[in-house]
Amino acid sequence: MFDGIRLEQLVVDERHLIRHLGIKIPLEEETGEIRYDLPTYIKWHNGLRVQGRPRPPGSAKGRYCFQLRGSLIKAANQGEHNRYGKNPSEILAVLDELATGWGIDPFRTPINNLELSMTWPVAGAEVLPERFLLYLNRKPVVDSKRVDGVDMPYVKVKCGQHVLKLYVPVAGHLRFELKAHTMQFLGQARPKVLADLARPQFAPCLAQKVTVAFEKILWTLPVLDAHQLPVEESRLYQEGRVAQYWLVDRKQFDCEADFKRVERQRHREKLRFRALVDRYWTGEPLAELKKQLEANLADYMAQMHSKPYQQQLTDCWDRWKILFP
Repeated sequence: MFDGIRLEQLVVDERHLIRHLGIKIPLEEETGEIRYDLPTYIKWHNGLRVQGRPRPPGSAKGRYCFQLRGSLIKAANQGEHNRYGKNPSEILAVLDELATGWGIDPFRTPINNLELSMTWPVAGAEVLPERFLLYLNRKPVVDSKRVDGVDMPYVKVKCGQHVLKLYVPVAGHLRFELKAHTMQFLGQARPKVLADLARPQFAPCLAQKVTVAFEKILWTLPVLDAHQLPVEESRLYQEGRVAQYWLVDRKQFDCEADFKRVERQRHREKLRFRALVDRYWTGEPLAELKKQLEANLADYMAQMHSKPYQQQLTDCWDRWKILFP
């Protein structure tokens, strides 16, 4: 469930981190002196990007403020790819490496950005990006990315505090992502520091964010003969399959009452449009897709409460407490 992460201020022994990862420090060309006023060179390690930024002059905390961003799933896969999800134990192993190998204090390093994701097998997954119509009344960016010589279609919607992305990372699998631009999007019960990602109590509220976002997608149908429908359904489908129909702009109305009336009308029509799409949907039913997503999230959380994971977490926690009292 946890994947992309951004940590703007690592609590870490910078000398150990530089030495451990072999991070290059910029030098003055003529004298060879270290340029502490410049950022360090970027270091990529197993899908994680690390860079040090100069601290303000006179800072007693060290020369650099180190930042880390990247994919926890990719790191769990030795930097190869993040096409498939990883279980909690594999993510915990990455967090343990960051603490014991890199020297990052998991109890004091704040999380500045977090991406939630779920990847699961779906029959006919390749057609789903094409059927994505709207999310929160926002039109998606539809594009494709070349991966291993194959065009990977995806859709992306940018919202105020988060980004939604849906794509097919590998044939027959669907990947759904929520990336928080601001941590406030994840709510008050969100994880605050790196160690929180290992704790089961933070998972339910994040899983709910994923489920609720998936439910708010409005889908369309690739092929439907509107002439076979009753007159009212035919009208609704032909108008509703165009995203612009649902985007009610306040500026188009002379008064607030007219705007609210049309907005309520669109809401009622959207419920009927969803039911129409469900009725004529081909392939894996939308209700089944949601069940599969919920089942995968539930399985992830169940693993976090299992005895093997709890023992692994206890062992890691004891090590971290010794290293970072």
